[in-house]
Amino acid sequence: MNTVTRMLAMAALAAICTAVSAAPRTLQDRIDRHQTLMARYAPSVVEVRIYLRLGPEGEMPDFRSRHDIQERLDKGFPLRFIGFAIAPDRVLLADPRVRSKWIERFEIAASGETAAASEVTRYPEQRALELRLEKPLPGVKPLTFNAHAATTSDWSFVAANFENGALSCHAKGSGELSRRDGAKGRDFLNLPVNAIAINASNDAASVVFRPRWPTDATAFASPSTWKGVPADSLDKAAAEAEGRIAASIASLYLRLETKPKEMNTGRSNIVFFSDSDDWGSGDRPKDEHDTWGIVLENGEVVVMEKLTSEETARLRKIELTAPDGGKHQLEFVGAFDEWGAFVAKFPDGKTPAGIVPCRLHEGGFPPDIDCEGWLVAPENAAGRLRLPVQPTRISSLVQIRGGKYVPNVGTAHNGRRQLLFDAEGRLAALALQRRTTANRYSSGIETADGAALAQLVVDRAFNPEFRPRGDDDRVRAAWIGVDAQTLTDEVAREKKATAFLRESSSRGALVGRVYPGTPAANAGLREGDVLVDVRPAKSRAKVPLELSSGFGSMGFLSSRFGSFETLDGTRGTMPWPNVERGVNETFSRYGIGAKVVVSYVTDGKRREAAMTLEQLPVHFLSARRSRNRDIGMTVCDLTFEVRDYYRLPDDAPGVVVAKLKSGDPAAVAGLRAFEIITEVDGEPVTSAKEFGRRIKGRRQLTFSVRRLTTTRIVRIDLGETK
Repeated sequence: MNTVTRMLAMAALAAICTAVSAAPRTLQDRIDRHQTLMARYAPSVVEVRIYLRLGPEGEMPDFRSRHDIQERLDKGFPLRFIGFAIAPDRVLLADPRVRSKWIERFEIAASGETAAASEVTRYPEQRALELRLEKPLPGVKPLTFNAHAATTSDWSFVAANFENGALSCHAKGSGELSRRDGAKGRDFLNLPVNAIAINASNDAASVVFRPRWPTDATAFASPSTWKGVPADSLDKAAAEAEGRIAASIASLYLRLETKPKEMNTGRSNIVFFSDSDDWGSGDRPKDEHDTWGIVLENGEVVVMEKLTSEETARLRKIELTAPDGGKHQLEFVGAFDEWGAFVAKFPDGKTPAGIVPCRLHEGGFPPDIDCEGWLVAPENAAGRLRLPVQPTRISSLVQIRGGKYVPNVGTAHNGRRQLLFDAEGRLAALALQRRTTANRYSSGIETADGAALAQLVVDRAFNPEFRPRGDDDRVRAAWIGVDAQTLTDEVAREKKATAFLRESSSRGALVGRVYPGTPAANAGLREGDVLVDVRPAKSRAKVPLELSSGFGSMGFLSSRFGSFETLDGTRGTMPWPNVERGVNETFSRYGIGAKVVVSYVTDGKRREAAMTLEQLPVHFLSARRSRNRDIGMTVCDLTFEVRDYYRLPDDAPGVVVAKLKSGDPAAVAGLRAFEIITEVDGEPVTSAKEFGRRIKGRRQLTFSVRRLTTTRIVRIDLGETK
């Protein structure tokens, strides 16, 4: 055997011997070791209890769900954490990052004994908090750390948690500590949290509260080497962040033109999520609404309120309250086409004193970001703006359009949309609500970053039809030119549309009438077709076109006319369709002029038609009105859906009785709501304006009144006095 062969043989033998010596312990060896570790280190584990309280002004803590917090306050239940004794009067726990204004007291429990405690030091890198006990607890054995323990690689851990409400400890081996994130291309240590790190000699090296660590020995450094900051540093930093953020988030008041009362009549056909800031409540924005906005450096304000096209048309006032209490009127600039927010500006372009424009984080985020930040869920309650700032760790990222990574903010536990600011106070990400979503049960809340918000404002990504209108055009709705009615299961099967409706998760709507010269007529839709869904021409996000079961949108049977009146006939539900509801309410979410693709079923086949949404013609709810207080009656012009209901030609004269006041002359004389007055003193009347002019100041009046197919004469004599 030559020298080379002999050297290779010796190397092979050495390798075999090394492998044998490094062979894993038997199962019983591991069990015995873990039992030894449990017996040694379990007495060092304690329970930390944090009892909560209301804020200085009686506000509810909002870092968790309101239901959970309310129950803890009512029943005195604490938040519970795992703690490790590192000295007779010192305990370490994972930093709960709860501000002191929410904390009533700390309490340490072990072996049936308790002791009060207070905050001492925070360790940001380790995400730990150190507490000082008022008195040592009997039976608790403080940990002793070996300064050389971190030099070994055969690790075990004694981890603690709560099982069935009781404190429990268990020991386990390290397994594969080193991991790689394939998507982000970085190495890290994957560690158990709330655990004691123990080396091969069974000596404690450190305690672990952070699940991912860089691949270096700092993960197992003794707590005596950790770099700490004062415990009140969190409160000080939060107070400073609140001051910066409060200067750039403005309290706003919106007032909308009040709808005519008739607009609240009729049947609701589709229920959507709320367009208001409190989107989960299910309520539409009120005519007076308190909200908030982000003040930008160009002097404009992004108002975080999702108004529909019709609501934007009725917008009459945007008022900002400055920090000094001064009121400033803003001018409407434009509403975003895709997102539920709009932009306003100061008329003179000057930002009032005390308001500091919001700085935007426009540099993007690397995939391996891990830094401090602040979450804010603004709330405007009756004009009083609250900006509860909660500390957070920016480590969880989502990928948005353009391949950028952005922190996922979404909504707070109370349902309000959140803003995320970085440690320097720059707006890093915010939750925006899409105007349209493919899923009917989705709120449409998505994350955008500060750069995207700035770009939206710069690009003027507005829908030109979403803007305030004049008095004659304040009610805005879009349509394609059809009347639709509820689609029953029997009719859906007859139309061979069931499979297509199931595929789109839509109940569908049956086309009852197609008006000539409209987008639907030009696209070839016919009576009897089944509407399935609609989507923007530039998107695949489909929204079902449907009416709720039992609520039709067509005109009702004329024989049921009387059932829609009160006993005296002064008011009731209009018998013709509320054309702003049903499928037209869905179309109005896109805005007039929007290009959409409508899916429908005709002759048992599914088809798609590209259309441009048009403005709904003047209708009963938006028609010109005339009110006469002497006789107690309001009338309005005849509109297309009223003429269709009564089967009247386009040139037929008349006005509609829109409202009567009970007990006044018109109601006493026998007039009923929604009847048609065709003549005044034998002369035809063609408009509400003409009607008002002709009866003004008159004491004796004679009306020709049409009720369905019957015409009668109604006389009113006011006498010599009113």
